[in-house]
Amino acid sequence: MTVKPKMIETADTSSSTVRPHLVQQQSRTYEEELPCNDESLLRFDLPWDMVNIVGLRWYETMRVIRDDHRLLFSILPLHRPELYEYNAKRYFSCRNGNPKTDLLDETSDNVYTLLPKEFATQWKENDKVEYNLIRETEEDERHIEAKHSDYSG
Repeated sequence: MTVKPKMIETADTSSSTVRPHLVQQQSRTYEEELPCNDESLLRFDLPWDMVNIVGLRWYETMRVIRDDHRLLFSILPLHRPELYEYNAKRYFSCRNGNPKTDLLDETSDNVYTLLPKEFATQWKENDKVEYNLIRETEEDERHIEAKHSDYSG
């Protein structure tokens, strides 16, 4: 019997590290699409609890908006026509398991996305990133904000 983590709302802040795209750190499910390491891509591992709250887990693509040293991840439009928006694919990685497995569970595994370096120009491999959950307001949809640690504070 597999125990699945309960989806609850938790912290509004999380941190991570930007990683390169490496085939040995991706599921075999994606080998045809991403057969070799791609130095033009950066991997952003999105916080598990925030992905659930924002709903990124349930859609194949997400909107990523670049705002200087911040990236905004959302399913719904954030109405920022002056900023560059990129549609990024959602990927899964096995939570607490073998990263190469092709037995992925979209209801509980970790979510990440790959962004072209030419889009995420302020970011590079091993940069620290601080994720913040931005809750829905009358003006804005809920989304995840990724701040470059050099500009956090």
